[in-house]
This record gives sequence, structure tokens and C-alpha cells, in this order.
Amino acid sequence: MLRDFYRGVEVLICPGVYHPAEDTYLLVDGVMDHLPPGEGRSFLEVGSGTGMVTVAAALRGYSVHFCDLNPRAVLCTRENLRRAGLEGEEIDPEEFFEGEGGAYDVIVFNPPYLPGRVEGEEWERLALEGGGPRGRGVIERFLRALPGQMGRSSVALLILSSLNSPSEIKEVHPELSFEILKNLTMGLETLYLVEIRAVGEHFSTIQR
Repeated sequence: MLRDFYRGVEVLICPGVYHPAEDTYLLVDGVMDHLPPGEGRSFLEVGSGTGMVTVAAALRGYSVHFCDLNPRAVLCTRENLRRAGLEGEEIDPEEFFEGEGGAYDVIVFNPPYLPGRVEGEEWERLALEGGGPRGRGVIERFLRALPGQMGRSSVALLILSSLNSPSEIKEVHPELSFEILKNLTMGLETLYLVEIRAVGEHFSTIQR
């Protein structure tokens, strides 16, 4: 079976699951370079895919949770955690998007962000097709749910593309602060690793 390896994290590449790519690696960089040691803090990866980012967080000491609309991805994440001798808890994706269960210390998401229709199998559309002409449908849903799953000191890491018009996203979400931590330009597209925090009183008062 194929494997991928990045920054000390090895994962199996499972059939019917989004393969780790440059956007995945940006998110791993965020976990490795921009988060403090986990020390049991709660961590959620939305859209875990192979679980490479979740495994990286677990290796740093976070208590990891994960979810994905693709059931093959859930199984793949679970298997890659097991192979690394680590544990994690699966949650229902709707638990996040409906704002249930209280705040996580860290939330990460490599969302589907491509505009328009993506040709291919269902798992490819789930992983890549963001919705709408600027690929922001899933991103907007995530951002609307985010304050209800963040505490006062929580942080989120999100991958955005220049195709999504990130400056417009920032303008329509004054309840959140956005800081670009890293970017990667590939041809006509630039990927951004963005740190997000809740502003003012826009956060959950229920801690996990």
C-alpha cells in the first residue's frame, strides 16, 4: 500500500481518500511550527482525510478528535492513528457544524475550496469542490460555526486559496480575526495558512 511521509509523520494513502498534497503539508507546518505543545489540549480536525494532520497533532501531545463526510477517510484516519500507536476520537461532522459539545483548544480545516464543479468520483467532489463561483460554500459554513466551537484562547488553522478572495472573507466576518502565517504560490494560485481567533465575546463558554 502507498505511503506518504512529511516532517516525521507517515500515513497510509487509502483508496477513495484525498491524498496528502501541498495544502495538507501547509497545515502540518501550522501544527508543527505555530502551535504550542499539546499537553492534553483538545484538537479537532474537520475533514481529516488520511489523518496526517491529526497524527501530527497527536504526536505533539494533543487529545485529538476528527471527522470527515467521507467514511473511507474516517477509517483511514483511525488506521493511521493506530499504526502510530496513538488514539483519537471520531465525532459526527454535524456536531461541529451545529455548534454542539463546547469549545476545542485547536480546530483545523483543509476545506474543499475549488470553484465550480469538480469532475470525478464522489470522494473527489467532497474533498475538492468548495461550492459557488469562488469555492467558498463549505468555507463559509465552517466560519459561521467556528465561534460556537472556540473558547477565549482557542485558535483555528484554515487553508484558503487566492481563488476564494480571502480579503472578502475577512471583511464579512468581523467576529473573527485572520492572520496569514504562511503562503505557497503554485502557478496562478496561492495557498494560505491562516490563523483565526474569536473576537470580543464571540466564543463558546463551554470548555471541553
